[in-house]
Amino acid sequence: MPRLGCGYGHCTKLVRMWGDRRASLEFSGISRAYQAICRSGLGPICAVGLSLAQVGCGGGDPESHAFSADVVLGTFRTDQGLHVADDVVSVDLGTFEHRIVARATDFVWSPDRQRILFERERHLFVAPAVAGDAVQVAEDTSLEYSEGKDWSPDSSQIAFIHASRLFAARPDGRNTIELSKGPADPVSVSGWQWAPTGAHLVYESGLSLWLAGLDGAASQQLARPRDNLRWLADEGWSSDGLHFAYVSHSDSRIWVQDVGGGARAVGVRETPWQAFAWSPDGSRLAHSTANGVAITMADGSAVLELSSEPITPTLGQSFRWAPDGSRLVYRVGVQLWTSLPDGSDRRPLEGGSGIDTIYWAPDSSRLAFIVGTDAGSVLWMASRTGADARRVSPDPVVLACEWAPDATRIACLEQTPSEQRIRITLADGSGDLVLPATSPIMGFQWSPTSEFIAASIGDAPPIYTPTVWQVSLFAADGTSEIALDDQDRASGLWSSDGNWFVHTDGTLLHATNLRGERRVLGGSASRPLWRFAVR
Repeated sequence: MPRLGCGYGHCTKLVRMWGDRRASLEFSGISRAYQAICRSGLGPICAVGLSLAQVGCGGGDPESHAFSADVVLGTFRTDQGLHVADDVVSVDLGTFEHRIVARATDFVWSPDRQRILFERERHLFVAPAVAGDAVQVAEDTSLEYSEGKDWSPDSSQIAFIHASRLFAARPDGRNTIELSKGPADPVSVSGWQWAPTGAHLVYESGLSLWLAGLDGAASQQLARPRDNLRWLADEGWSSDGLHFAYVSHSDSRIWVQDVGGGARAVGVRETPWQAFAWSPDGSRLAHSTANGVAITMADGSAVLELSSEPITPTLGQSFRWAPDGSRLVYRVGVQLWTSLPDGSDRRPLEGGSGIDTIYWAPDSSRLAFIVGTDAGSVLWMASRTGADARRVSPDPVVLACEWAPDATRIACLEQTPSEQRIRITLADGSGDLVLPATSPIMGFQWSPTSEFIAASIGDAPPIYTPTVWQVSLFAADGTSEIALDDQDRASGLWSSDGNWFVHTDGTLLHATNLRGERRVLGGSASRPLWRFAVR
């Protein structure tokens, strides 16, 4: 199910405005309060943005080219509306061959990108993304509401809501089981999170959390959470799918529920600020305690105390693991420290207090972080241990940043009294480059190759008022710019090889390559684009 929120503060996740690489619309930004948007509506294409409002592409010898579904798009008929089925089409970006997958009112691409889950007349079907026979997921069932469907992370199961209850079925339509067995009253299921393994999920019904497996057994009640499940984002499950962490509403303690076992508290009631973060391998949980910060082994076998000073309530990040799990950044009071996963080699992160957001380089080699000052926010960079930290932004105008996928550069969105712009800095803190723009840059998105940035340019409109953004593709070294036509509510996504940028003007879906050559992929005035996804 689309994850509907993940808190406030500067954003470290990619924003996918309207188009979606995962086929469940997932957004984040300077504010992550606004998440699910069905049809473009408002907002620029951006990896980092201000508006309130993540394989392979074809190529090679055409005669030997096997069709590859690189883009899936859906349209609707203007004379019939969004709730009347229309074509869902897959497109090969190597040959631009089109194939009709199904007629549907909505669709979600499977995580393995092999199948399309689509809705027609409030029933669910699955069809191959390259086109083929469709299979009804569960006969004699209908969706409770349009967003009430989702693939498991391993693409082996589909969860959906029917008659206020939660069910799962295999993509071949067999073995439909009810997951929401356990609640005494038929309270509507309001959200769920799949375990990364797809073997279990946690759902919310009434005021409680429930753990369900795929064996058809009764659900196990956890507790009433302090926060609505939708605000937990992906933070509750450990990456191995064996443990789920949450904060209880009744005692404000952090609890860890073991799959197939019991629950245990890893914090105490007196803790003034509850926060936690799983290590990337799921073996450790960094969390707040009554006296400071600790790392607890996932099985509860050991607790490593990191500090004796409680975490100060803040909108900034309290924990941030390196992507490879080699180090942890954690907050002590208002100061950030780093340590090894076993709690050793503890070092203060230079740069003073006021650190709001931490950005680990994708290869875990460097740290970048935003420091708030009385004059505004500035960017600092440091080694992975936090040593050699120094300020790299000349002006206190930094709003949010995003590392290039190859970790060679970091781009930051800045705002001055006269403009909004992108500043690119090399990983060692040198080589500032400001991308030229005639209007404020509202957001941006790195290409997978780290060679280009797609930026949406234009004045921010009042909320709910359409406007025009221009989309430009900037070379990351500043040597070239490909300006696309002005786009009404412009949005888009890179192909995974970085050779094409797929974008829409709200009616047509286009693909533009790095030579500025454009192809229309779908849509028309009478059958405009409804939604799209890029593999």
